Amino acid sequence: ALPISLDAARLARPVVVVSASATLGEALAAAGDKEVVAVDGRPVGVLDRASAEAVPPDQVAAMPLAGLLRSAQQIPGLGAGLTGQALVDAIGKSGADRFFVVDEGRLTGLLYTADVVKALR
Repeated sequence: ALPISLDAARLARPVVVVSASATLGEALAAAGDKEVVAVDGRPVGVLDRASAEAVPPDQVAAMPLAGLLRSAQQIPGLGAGLTGQALVDAIGKSGADRFFVVDEGRLTGLLYTADVVKALR
C-alpha cells in the first residue's frame, strides 16, 4: 500500500506568481523561499534558481526574469486532488520532473517528481 501522505496538494511546494515582465530582483523580493512562477495571463515559466544564483549581485535588480525561466511548456499540470497510485501513475505517464498543481483552474503549487519519490521511500 502507498503512504496516505502521497497527495499532490500536500507535497507541492508553494509558489508566488509574478508578472512575466518582472525583474529578477522583484521576483526574488516577492518569493522569499517559494518557487517563482511567471505569468502573462497564464503561466509562462518557472524561475530556474541555479540560473538566478549565477547572476552577478549588481545585476539582479535590473535583470529581466524572462531569460531565467524554465518554459511552462515543459511543465504539465496535475490536479491537486490526485493521491496515491493515481498520482504515481500520472507522474510516471508524463515523465516530467516537475508539475504545476492546479485546483479548480487555480495554480496552487509546484510538485517535483523527486519529492514524490522521497515520500515513497
